[in-house]
Amino acid sequence: MKWFEELLTDIDTEVAKGLTEKFNKAFPLNAVPKDQYSKKTDEIKTLTDELETVNTNLANMSKDTQTAEEYKIELDKLKGDYDTFKGNSEKREKEAVMKQKLIKNLSTKFAGDSIDLLVGEYKLDELTLNEAGEIVDIESKMLKQAESRPSLVISTSTTTPPNNDGQTKPTDVDTSKLSDAEYFAAQAAKKE
Repeated sequence: MKWFEELLTDIDTEVAKGLTEKFNKAFPLNAVPKDQYSKKTDEIKTLTDELETVNTNLANMSKDTQTAEEYKIELDKLKGDYDTFKGNSEKREKEAVMKQKLIKNLSTKFAGDSIDLLVGEYKLDELTLNEAGEIVDIESKMLKQAESRPSLVISTSTTTPPNNDGQTKPTDVDTSKLSDAEYFAAQAAKKE
């Protein structure tokens, strides 16, 4: 500890030696050697750098968490939209099937031009199908329509040309038993 002794050069030699001895005894108890100090300083710098890295990662994770939550919210919204679309799609499909069956049934009793008007009077989502795939109670519903709109009803009987005795006789044709092609061909023949 020459540096300390050099500091004390202006002081009495005896006093300086006493101070140097006291300093030499007290210094190791209160001071850290230079190599240990340098090592501790390096460790503190390393730990500070690691702490900064951890804090940066935490900040990024917080942003990622927020982004993940936003994606979850968006995903939930998309799932809801899909479920709504799927429900509406199934409803539209059921209504389309029901409308086709209704048109087929109505075309057995009513004039072709009136079918769209008559279909509009039904609530398609309230109609149901039986096990055979036919609309439940359609005959009674069509009968009510026929009573309220008799001018739209097509006759189920036709008149044949006069027979040999000059008389015409009605012939009943059950149009409900005809296929679609047969029905439309019969309707076209009537118009001619």
